[in-house]
Amino acid sequence: MKEKNCRAVQHGTFYLLLTALSLVILILLNLIAEKLPASWTQKSMSQTAVLELSEQAETFLRTVDQDVVVYWIVRGGQEDIYLERFLARVSELNTRIEVEKTDPVLHPGILSQYTSGSVDQNSLIAVCGQKSKYIGYGEIYVRGSDEDSAVRLCAESALCAAIRSVTTQQTPSVCLLTGHGEQSLPERFTAQLTAQGYRLSTLDLLSSDGIPADCDCLLVCGAAQDLTEAELMQLTAYLQDGGRLCLFSRYLDESTPNWNALLAGYGLSTVPGLVVEAQSGSYADGYPYYLLPQILTADATRELRSASRRVMLPLCQAVQPSDSMPEGISQQLLFASSAYAYSKQAGFSMQTTQREEGDASGPFYLAASAEKQEQSGVQSALCWFPSAYILDDTVNTSVSDGNLYLLLDVLQFLLDSGAAVPPGPLLGGERLTVGAAALGLWAAVCIAVLPLGLAVCGWAYLRRRKRR
Repeated sequence: MKEKNCRAVQHGTFYLLLTALSLVILILLNLIAEKLPASWTQKSMSQTAVLELSEQAETFLRTVDQDVVVYWIVRGGQEDIYLERFLARVSELNTRIEVEKTDPVLHPGILSQYTSGSVDQNSLIAVCGQKSKYIGYGEIYVRGSDEDSAVRLCAESALCAAIRSVTTQQTPSVCLLTGHGEQSLPERFTAQLTAQGYRLSTLDLLSSDGIPADCDCLLVCGAAQDLTEAELMQLTAYLQDGGRLCLFSRYLDESTPNWNALLAGYGLSTVPGLVVEAQSGSYADGYPYYLLPQILTADATRELRSASRRVMLPLCQAVQPSDSMPEGISQQLLFASSAYAYSKQAGFSMQTTQREEGDASGPFYLAASAEKQEQSGVQSALCWFPSAYILDDTVNTSVSDGNLYLLLDVLQFLLDSGAAVPPGPLLGGERLTVGAAALGLWAAVCIAVLPLGLAVCGWAYLRRRKRR
């Protein structure tokens, strides 16, 4: 009996020491991990990692060839940890970008030199020569339109835009066409365009003398009416001078001959009706006219494809390239439906989403870009998306800003303004989702593999004891 008790005490002591040793090892590993370089420990395991710079941001920051000072306005002891690590990474990428932590109380002259009014804690000022750009704390941490929505860390896009602004001579101008029942651009989109360094303005052709000479790109967000003959002439003249047009059109029951004529000049037209998908996985939320298209290889979609983004095209028409392409035109098709899609000729009047006699068969092209060599020797360009609801805030949110990325990439393509820097990751706003395959694997591991492994170990241990 004493011998059995002694063995039990020995076994208990052994397992106690083993547990203690395991805890010591874990503590040591944590201590070692804290001392590792940031480049080792701050790597991403997901696309929305907080501490990893995007490829676009790294590329841009490495190529800055002018001396830039970034003043980090913060009192001692109030440093934002994300911002601190981000700025450290920026300094590592390019020695011509200097980060200076500046206490606003100790150095008020810095603030008065480059800003006016109040300054936020953990704000930034980018300075190059005589040019400066202030970045408020509200531009670094951006909350969605709803109070309950997650906060997005936009430090890299805001800083890259600021550096681009102070190191370049010209700010790209984007004019939003009005006067035809166009939908307004959501605040989320306008904020990001501004953050990327674009100068936004509205343009009513009827009340203006024409399209301004400094309009680098004309953006049309779902016009509900056709152009007048005079407006068509203005737009044609603008494009012939090397203009850029980004057109999001909406389905209309009435004909739009002037918009159609403008597109026909680039070898493009629409297939009658609205595209409906019949293939599972090619549409969203149970609505077969909310298309999740295939992103094709093209200059305007390069960044989307490299980032594996999804976009959504609600209530979309199909694009029909011309069989006889006008001279001097080069086209690239951007999106495509599945082979199981069809175009409902009835459009908004459809009584069913099921395929009916007379509905055109897919696959369809769903967007296109076109460039044209004008007689004057300059080159015009347009991108056309026959779905105005691409720019809807709710639709964009459902694809994790994929549609916003689309607009940024298209403007970059049209204006050759350098790769757009992504808006930034969500902080605690996204859920970790596990696919069906991964879920099945983990279920098998937890339900079968682990219990079986424990059973085998227990059997082996008991057998060993019996042999003794």
